[in-house]
Amino acid sequence: MKRRESQLVSFLIALGVVATHGLSLVQAQRFSVRSTIFADGQQTAAAETLTLFHGEQAYDFMLTPHQEIAVIHWKQEAIELFDPARRRRCEVTFDFLLQFVNEVEKLGLESKGTLVRFAASPEFVEEFDEAGSVLSLKSAILSYEVRAFVPEIPQSVELYRQFADWSARLATTQKGAMPPTSRLRLNLALARHGVLPKQVRRTIAQQGQRQVISSAHEWTPSLTESDELRVRQVDTYRQEFPLVSFLDYRGLYAVQLSNRDRADSTH
Repeated sequence: MKRRESQLVSFLIALGVVATHGLSLVQAQRFSVRSTIFADGQQTAAAETLTLFHGEQAYDFMLTPHQEIAVIHWKQEAIELFDPARRRRCEVTFDFLLQFVNEVEKLGLESKGTLVRFAASPEFVEEFDEAGSVLSLKSAILSYEVRAFVPEIPQSVELYRQFADWSARLATTQKGAMPPTSRLRLNLALARHGVLPKQVRRTIAQQGQRQVISSAHEWTPSLTESDELRVRQVDTYRQEFPLVSFLDYRGLYAVQLSNRDRADSTH
């Protein structure tokens, strides 16, 4: 029954029935996922995040290597960023990120680097083992293997997909980031099969070398008092931290792309 419900939700997703930027069906959900990222088989985590799905917002806490908080506001179609170390915050709209990613993808297609060009317009061979809930996206350059599971509440799949999509787009504003298109394809495939990730393994192969990054995702079906305290702390930051522009918050890389976008629009 759960599989059938999950497939129904995935079908609605494919038709675009589950609300714009999603989420009228799932705004009341409260759950969390702790994600730990490892590079090239290292035992020590390279990064750790805690994501709280809290009604009409998703709170993403970067725990290591440095602290930053991203709050996605579904109704407002915007993201707030908080930097506790520098005591500043900013806001960025979904529309701005879509325009920014479009510019990054155009630059990627013009890149001399094979990996960047592929990331801007990836083509994968997709395989899904329904019995084991294992999803694979394969190519000669970049591949994903995901061990997944079917959640008890099927709608949480689309909620996570929306979060993962906007997080991938936001990450593109960091200097050196690749276009997010390959991750967006993975998110779409997970949603289409009605599953959430438990383990993700990304392999990049080029010039005879392989780079592997893996992540583990621990899901909790409710929020703890500690989680609620984190949410209330963000409310305090919102009152205390000055609001700066997104370009000032992110720095020169975002400024350069934004300036190029404005220059292109004048021709």
